Amino acid sequence: MQQQTDVAVLGGGCFWRHAARYAEVRGVMRVASSYTRAGLVSCAYM
Repeated sequence: MQQQTDVAVLGGGCFWRHAARYAEVRGVMRVASSYTRAGLVSCAYM
């Protein structure tokens, strides 16, 4: 029997803090943090 999953894309100011909180939610299988435009060559978190 195959398990059905859904994907949620969320945004927030300090994404590391949000990722840590979402990882604690029951049923969440994976959390990934990134910049909104992560494909840019020169991203900086400043």
